[in-house]
Amino acid sequence: MATVADAVTDSLSRIGAIAADETPVSGDMAKGFAMLNTLTDAWGVERFTIPYILRTTATLTANQTSFTVGTGGNVNIVRPVSFTGMAFIDTSQSPNLEIPIRMLTDDEYRLIGIKSQTSTLPSVGYYNPTYASGMGTLYPWPIPTTTTLQWVLYAPVAVPQFASTATSLVVPPGYYEFIVTNLAYKLCAPFRVPVSTRQEMKEEAQATKQAIKDANWRMSDLQNAAGGMFGGSGYWDLDRFLTGP
Repeated sequence: MATVADAVTDSLSRIGAIAADETPVSGDMAKGFAMLNTLTDAWGVERFTIPYILRTTATLTANQTSFTVGTGGNVNIVRPVSFTGMAFIDTSQSPNLEIPIRMLTDDEYRLIGIKSQTSTLPSVGYYNPTYASGMGTLYPWPIPTTTTLQWVLYAPVAVPQFASTATSLVVPPGYYEFIVTNLAYKLCAPFRVPVSTRQEMKEEAQATKQAIKDANWRMSDLQNAAGGMFGGSGYWDLDRFLTGP
């Protein structure tokens, strides 16, 4: 299985920084490794470079107003930029039933007058991608009082930051070429690669990135929240949008 070191070596070879059978010196390897982690960080906010959606469950503690989301948090996953879906499960029922809840926008949550309102079960959820201590913040509303609930959260999972050059590249099909070509292009400037080669690397990087985005595209349901559009005199729902005020 290929490693991060293999990807860096292949990238440097493609831009002519090393010979085909040569191993990079430690400084060049370190430069390539740092640049690769810079790339993976950037890909984490590009939806269609993200290969899959992770379904996660976590305890929805009764009467708790907010939940931290991130490594070591109440929802112990890598902090996501966003969620694609939310639900809850009441584990007292058999079989367990997963009940979807609507995700609020920033404006919708802001407009809730009594944020401390309680109820047996939540009806909506709001995620604020805060990053203090590496944690996002998740809010149920109304705040549930039932003691047998679990969150069910669906979050895009990006290619992770790599721990070392010895890390194995466990990635989906097509990603190795995507990583190598895009890393090669990014290394052109620091290694003073000629303009002609740089342009060639740019075209290869763009082509492999587009192939990955095409592979990661998934059909999804069109969602329209009632009152999701602002009109000149208040909110618009779908009927008003189609027929007029």
